[in-house]
Amino acid sequence: MKHPLTSIIMPMHNQLEYSKLAIESLYRNTNREEFELICIDDASTDGTSEYLDELYGVNVIHFKENVGFDRGVNAGIKKAKGEYTAILNNDLILTPYWLPQLITVLESDPHIGMVVPLCNCAPNYQQIVAPYSDIQDLDRFARQFNHTDPMRWQERIRLIFYAVLFRTRELKGFGGMDERFSPGGFEDDDLSLRYRRAGYRLIFTTDTYVHHFGSRTMAQTGRELLMRNKQKFYEKHHIHSWDLAEVNLAAVTAYDYPVGESRNLLGVGSRAGATLQYLKAEYMEKRRIKPEFDYLCKDSTYLEDAVTISRDANLYEKRDVLLTEEVKYDLIWFEDVVSENEIEQIQEEYGKYLKMNGDLILLLAFDTKLAENNKEFRLRYQRRIGDTRFCVFTKS
Repeated sequence: MKHPLTSIIMPMHNQLEYSKLAIESLYRNTNREEFELICIDDASTDGTSEYLDELYGVNVIHFKENVGFDRGVNAGIKKAKGEYTAILNNDLILTPYWLPQLITVLESDPHIGMVVPLCNCAPNYQQIVAPYSDIQDLDRFARQFNHTDPMRWQERIRLIFYAVLFRTRELKGFGGMDERFSPGGFEDDDLSLRYRRAGYRLIFTTDTYVHHFGSRTMAQTGRELLMRNKQKFYEKHHIHSWDLAEVNLAAVTAYDYPVGESRNLLGVGSRAGATLQYLKAEYMEKRRIKPEFDYLCKDSTYLEDAVTISRDANLYEKRDVLLTEEVKYDLIWFEDVVSENEIEQIQEEYGKYLKMNGDLILLLAFDTKLAENNKEFRLRYQRRIGDTRFCVFTKS
């Protein structure tokens, strides 16, 4: 099946050997009739300029002075002619079928605005441990992932870009990268937030794998720039991106995901519900079902974003608006640590919203004493997570 043209933008500042590997893997694993390559030479001094000029059919944009990732990518976006635009780091090795896989995700729903594949080196819970030792092993490893599986399309509150696919028209409509973050850092947080608040979904797909050596260009800029751009992001959006996307991964891992035909979830917490979003993705992959979740937000700062990733959301103090006894949940998850004197109150108030055999998950201080005389709830199991106890109470 032939796909529409994709404009592939690859910015680079030195790191010639990595750029060669990336481009060679692109030509090896991508139908040449389905893409145009736009390379951004950001004032390289190591032979990158000469190498790019020798490539046939490549659109090269040379900068005499180093302008950074954001300005370089935006120059490429202006040149893009394809229906889709992929922005690729120059420290990637692409794998068989990577592009058709990402296009399949994007084409599945007009509300999906961007899609990023799984890799071996990235923050934001976007990596796995990879056991291969060379490119041949890499391709064999990737083939076990690169098969379309919608149950592995995880919706995220934020995406980190190393390989990301957009519709070109929409990307140009958003104005590309915000150059206030130049030379780079937090432009992906910013564009993720702008897309999501405009009604688009962000997809991290674990049914497609690429190799990422890891920030070979951006590593040259250092932590000082990252912290400066973190503050710029806060000044622009009045929210901290890292807090927004934080997931209690240990707690999500500790849950046992009971088998069921469907799952209706409720989250209660002081952020936007990223942990519940991750829990939903785990259900999809482990149990092959697609749950929905509602969210009660204790901090109004995060409500606008909670609304974008949940089925329904409201402030915690307005929970009577969201909760009705006609809607029962299979799981109610309190994300924040609960004190000993709150346990009985929570069980009494939220028990009526749980289905029979539904789970109430509480995080407790490790030394919390649990009452043994509650007839409505039994402690099904518990795990220690740092200084807390992950407790699963089941309604009986």
